[in-house]
Amino acid sequence: MTDAIRQPLTIAIVGERRGSNPTHLGTEVGLRHAAEAVGCDVDVQWLPTTDFDLTGRRGPAAARGSLDELSAAHGVFIAPGSPYASMHGALNAIEHARTRSIPLLGTCAGLQHVILEYGRNALAIPLPGHTEYDADAPDPFIVALECSLAGQSFQIELVPGTRAADAYTRGGISGSPTEDYYCSYGPEHERLAELVEAGLVVSGTDTDGTARIVELGDHPFFVATLFVPQMRSSPGRPHPLVAAFVEAAAGDR
Repeated sequence: MTDAIRQPLTIAIVGERRGSNPTHLGTEVGLRHAAEAVGCDVDVQWLPTTDFDLTGRRGPAAARGSLDELSAAHGVFIAPGSPYASMHGALNAIEHARTRSIPLLGTCAGLQHVILEYGRNALAIPLPGHTEYDADAPDPFIVALECSLAGQSFQIELVPGTRAADAYTRGGISGSPTEDYYCSYGPEHERLAELVEAGLVVSGTDTDGTARIVELGDHPFFVATLFVPQMRSSPGRPHPLVAAFVEAAAGDR
């Protein structure tokens, strides 16, 4: 980054911040590590999902105003930690970033809701189901995993030529990186296959081929992971995916 670009990056974190959730503090710290490596300051702003709920008690006008304010952010981070206070609000924020080419990174619950948003819009399904919100959802795209991944670490197989694979390479990581999980829900495989046919790219998998990273190629930066990469960040060694997201956000201004 050139010296001319010194104003702080504004990163909007969409989600309800909870001090008891270590991944929320880890998200803030990981973004700062990445910004330091890129050579800029970062202004982290948490925005609750209810701000973007067109059907919420604040009313559609207020929610649309919040979505317009989201456009002022250089990047949008969809936070780990589900369920959100408003699934609708989270999906609206993701759609806003996707359709307006705002760099986006989502982790854990972020990937789950990226899947839901893409199903809602790419497949024209009014409300794809998430069984954490509704155990009896009639059309679930996100379901409880047969074995919870919370507290576990697994290797990731990266798909060559994808944005995710390029980020790891530029971060000096080759082979199959190990990543940490905090979730018990993930994509329903058959519905994910439909989303892939509609343009979503699976750019990282578990060793058994199960999707763990998704992205869009026709976007400045639109990547989501089921694991929580920011938890492996450290001073001077930001996680490659977080660093790539911050670089994209810096290039967007």
